Amino acid sequence: MAELPTPEESGRAVLQIYEHFGTRPGEGLLPQNFLVRIFAMKLRKDDLVNGLEYGVEAGWFESGPNDMMILTDAGFAEI
Repeated sequence: MAELPTPEESGRAVLQIYEHFGTRPGEGLLPQNFLVRIFAMKLRKDDLVNGLEYGVEAGWFESGPNDMMILTDAGFAEI
């Protein structure tokens, strides 16, 4: 039986999405950016949600306008 990714693994997968789009600190991605990439990465929407929650708690990203998630300096350093 396959193991589910941990919240931290999901958070790091989200960081890979920011890296894929060349995102810099203070820049954000829209929900559709994440959805396109998680399916390409063979992840589920629940993994994305868990990863975003973990990343917000870790200070890697923060909520922005228009449902964007903004990459922080800490998140960029983790990439």
